[in-house]
Amino acid sequence: MAYSRGMQFSISDDRLLSIRNLLYRIKLKRIQGNTAELGVFRGGTSRYIADLMGKHGKTHYAIDSFDGLPEPKKQDGKVLKKIWKDRGGDFFKYSYAKVEHYFKPLTNIKIINGFFPDCVTVEMENDRYSFVHLDGDIYQTTLDGLEFFWPRMNVGGIIAIDDYGCRKTPGCKIAFDEYFKGNMPRIYDKTLPQIHIMKGNDDIRI
Repeated sequence: MAYSRGMQFSISDDRLLSIRNLLYRIKLKRIQGNTAELGVFRGGTSRYIADLMGKHGKTHYAIDSFDGLPEPKKQDGKVLKKIWKDRGGDFFKYSYAKVEHYFKPLTNIKIINGFFPDCVTVEMENDRYSFVHLDGDIYQTTLDGLEFFWPRMNVGGIIAIDDYGCRKTPGCKIAFDEYFKGNMPRIYDKTLPQIHIMKGNDDIRI
């Protein structure tokens, strides 16, 4: 577990450091657009992002069903499917009320409660983004996240994808490769169980 300013995280220290550096890059380059996290769990990373970026007028969307992961598909592999079944579908389930209370000190967080993309609001659809953290763990959520957010990223905006290349979560990489196919963007931070990609001026999906 990683800790910062008394906040508890479900990601490792190196991944949190990477996110912090990416957010500082967004601030330094003055990239316009709001932020989002798909896969909030206990809320540590979302609160961290919102706290850091709220001073710059950015709204943060914290998106989660708070009811556990949807059932993994074959792309997610046998290990994750077994964990999901062994836990009765409650894998990564957490209390919405506790997360809501945890977010109370900040006024720039909007909790989006539900399974993605069914929970997407009109406001989210019409918004533009500077930073998105995809931490959905499974193939379908990662694919849905890329399909929704990548076209809405401003130039210079960054999407960080957690669990890319992890043995237990093969669906994340499969979804990434499937979405981009022959239009693969440059991939950064391959040494971590997390990568990030940056929207460019020449990206045909802008």
